[in-house]
Amino acid sequence: MADFYDISNWQEKFHYQTKGTRSKAIVENPQNESLYFFKKSINKYKHEFWSEIIASEIGTKLGFNMLKYDIASKKGEIGCISKLMIDISQQQLTEGIDFLQGYDYTYIPDQKESYNKYTFHFIVKALNEYKLEKTVPDLIKTIIFDSIVGNGDRHQENWGYIINTRVKDLKFNNRIMDSVSFRRFVKAFLFVRFIRTFITDKVRLYQLEKIIEDYKGIYSPIYDSGSCLGRELDDDKINDYLNNKDSLNAYISKGTSEIRWEGPKLKHFDLIKHICNEYPDVVKSTISSVLMNFNEQNIRKIVLSIDKNLPEKLIEHKLPDNRKELIINLITLRIERLKELL
Repeated sequence: MADFYDISNWQEKFHYQTKGTRSKAIVENPQNESLYFFKKSINKYKHEFWSEIIASEIGTKLGFNMLKYDIASKKGEIGCISKLMIDISQQQLTEGIDFLQGYDYTYIPDQKESYNKYTFHFIVKALNEYKLEKTVPDLIKTIIFDSIVGNGDRHQENWGYIINTRVKDLKFNNRIMDSVSFRRFVKAFLFVRFIRTFITDKVRLYQLEKIIEDYKGIYSPIYDSGSCLGRELDDDKINDYLNNKDSLNAYISKGTSEIRWEGPKLKHFDLIKHICNEYPDVVKSTISSVLMNFNEQNIRKIVLSIDKNLPEKLIEHKLPDNRKELIINLITLRIERLKELL
């Protein structure tokens, strides 16, 4: 169940930068000095923050590694809140874009020429370049999770790795590596690949590879999944989908993944079919785990009680009942689609 935080008196940390389309702020909990992200919905989609919270709760229930989101209010403004997933004194979140541009400097997401480059294989090649091939299953799990909630916005800054920024027990260049940014490290790593054939000192080579190993990091929890669960639908559409299963199925079939296969975007389940041809064990085991953890009554309980801890004074921000019912139907039908892939 989502907790509620009144953060009206929490201090905003303006010197930390945030990214994304939604209004975000980093705030500090005065009780323990922990840092949190506070995000509001964009005006166009006022229920988007609920989608973020529900996606987090549902994903956790289904066995995915999710960043937890709760409810927060800041001087009357409502949104979702999540504790920073890193210890900023020794870690940083390095987003997918850093790996992709480090692998291919011509890749510029904002330019139309790069749109079709953002494919599953392109991501895998970049991860292989940085010796992160063991984390490809984590990427696949993220894609499968997106198919369950209908998230069509898994762009280059909506997945990443938690990187250790304090390399210990290294004699080679450790003072430089302690202060270097990850972008500079990417360039240094490529340089290492170039010169390693010219290095004969095995100890020196080991130390270089140890630096690379320590900087690889781990795949982060799944975060920023708010563009899902029909957040863009108005009441007329919601009522239509609740009363017309054919219309609802057609809506589900329209959903596409931001991560492509080749060329145009594919529908979520078509993308998973293609991935299954190359990674059948990962896809099938992930779907089997989802089906084992799935219980419609548990999903219903999560969705119907998601705003239970919202204070009475903020009652106007509760999630409407018809939207809750639609969300339950969307999740149930999408999991049925996943089951068909087995």
